[in-house]
Amino acid sequence: EHIRSGRLAMSFGGHFMEAGWATLMIYDYLHGLDFIDDTGSMITTKLEILNSENISQIAPLILGEKWQNVDFTKRSKCINNTLKNYDFSLRH
Repeated sequence: EHIRSGRLAMSFGGHFMEAGWATLMIYDYLHGLDFIDDTGSMITTKLEILNSENISQIAPLILGEKWQNVDFTKRSKCINNTLKNYDFSLRH
């Protein structure tokens, strides 16, 4: 609400999605696709900016209003064999 009202210019985050990404990578691993070549043995995630330009797209995910609309299967290399690398960006 502070970003929407202009009291806060931006925030950084994304860690709330890491459980989903981990589950997806475990799914792929259990179906024969080892993620080590893509991510290495240490997985780091990049925090993303939340600001007035993208808040309407990202806020519903943060607030938990539309978790059912996050299609994790689109990011599975096992399900989508054309994917070369994992992309865990929230903006698609």
